Amino acid sequence: MKLKTVMLSSLFLLISYSYVSAKTFVISANATSSSITSGSVNCLFNGCGTYWSPDVKDSGVDEGLYLKFKNGVRVDFVEVDVEDKRDSLLLQLYLNGKTTSPSGIVFGSWQKGKKTIVFGGRGRIGLQTYAESFFLKVMSNTSRKNIKIKAIRIYKKQGSSINQVELQFPDEAKAKVSATSTLKPETAYHPSNIFDSKYSSAWSTDGNKTDGIGESFLVTFPEKQNIKELIFWNGYQRSSTHFTKNGCIKKVLIKSGDFSQTINLKAVMGAQRIELDRSINVSDISFRILQIRKGTRYKDVLLSELRFVNNEGNIILPKVKSPEINISSNWKGFIDRSWSSVFHFADECGLICNNKRIRLRSNGTFVIYKNFDYGVSTSEDVTAKVLEGNWETKGKRLRIFGKRYTTSLRSSEYLTNKTKPAASIFQSYLTIKRYHSLSRKEKKQIFDSILSTRKIKTGKKLFISNVINKDRGTSGENKNDLYDKIDKLLTKHNPYYLKSSVFTDYILMTDKLNSCFSDCP
Repeated sequence: MKLKTVMLSSLFLLISYSYVSAKTFVISANATSSSITSGSVNCLFNGCGTYWSPDVKDSGVDEGLYLKFKNGVRVDFVEVDVEDKRDSLLLQLYLNGKTTSPSGIVFGSWQKGKKTIVFGGRGRIGLQTYAESFFLKVMSNTSRKNIKIKAIRIYKKQGSSINQVELQFPDEAKAKVSATSTLKPETAYHPSNIFDSKYSSAWSTDGNKTDGIGESFLVTFPEKQNIKELIFWNGYQRSSTHFTKNGCIKKVLIKSGDFSQTINLKAVMGAQRIELDRSINVSDISFRILQIRKGTRYKDVLLSELRFVNNEGNIILPKVKSPEINISSNWKGFIDRSWSSVFHFADECGLICNNKRIRLRSNGTFVIYKNFDYGVSTSEDVTAKVLEGNWETKGKRLRIFGKRYTTSLRSSEYLTNKTKPAASIFQSYLTIKRYHSLSRKEKKQIFDSILSTRKIKTGKKLFISNVINKDRGTSGENKNDLYDKIDKLLTKHNPYYLKSSVFTDYILMTDKLNSCFSDCP
């Protein structure tokens, strides 16, 4: 086995590594979004010579890519090659949905003289993490240039050497999928979701028209595929709350040619592996629901993910086309950009942050961060309110729906379907206006509401993002004086006023706003 030498971290430790002989199987690999010029996520780990960029019109803040391992893998170091070195770029690595490891907080640092960010490279300790999931997120990128990740390498320690982990990805097979029933909007519940490697999405029968029994979906392949086993993620795996309140499959009939088999599925979250009575070679395979477990609230029956396994034990992932998303003209400029609140506030000890932001993606998903602060110390554990899910246009309004939960910033909103406290189901409607279109009365009412909800007392400084006020703050002798000064700043920059039951604020593009850290000790 050929040995190589690699420099890890700014300490320039010379460590020999080799490939691990036993492969680590990946069940799913995907990204929050991918540009049309991006290669597959698999290629980043296999050295195909392509790259990944998010499908964005800005620098890709809050976008990322993720893996789910079959049995987990020891991770001590991770190297990420990017197109060019930029001090403005900050990536965050989540292993098992956390940014901490037995050796401490997971940091990423530039490797001297190279376009590489190394995680776990501070000394020879490494991350010491046995990971079942991997998520790499763009935390900050103030250059406004879209990131290009060219390669990712995972290493594990063995004695005094560092061994590169070889990953075995699913075999991709072109396919088509159709269903007899699909809940509206179809872009959120299409049967293609069964193969999108996202546990937060699913195919759903239309509970308004059917109880799910007798409904089916059909997968067709242009080239025959060998299938010996199936891996199901039953029900709605978006959260334990979604799983319980929606229905799932209890018994399903599988048919292909002269082969048929009835199997029972458990009403549990996570993967279920089912072995077929015999190995089959298929051009098409259908799944017909025979029995269901009813949801406590909704009549819809859902299936989140499905994988096929062949005789050789390799996982087969059908590659199917998702439906196109319809975007109304008044929301087009808002999609694939991250938008943030323009307000930060001051207290006796200094700046109190409100990194409140929203990103709507052209693939029909969204994420909202509310009321969170990175904290004065990177070792400080602070919480954030997160909302994520799907959106659809409703005339001039935008309907958003999904899960809402509170999480630690040391944990990830992706790959973690068990959140504490439990996630809640929600839906809301967004409306948007420019500041210039509001009447003075409306502006004053909104200003008073913001001061009230954020408990800002008259006479305290009200800090504005530095894109609006380079001095960072302004204050007034009384509320009216303070309002007049704020009004001048907002009139100059004309932010958007986004209103809903879950997110209401003046917002501008995130790339013009720096992430905020408290001054308080």
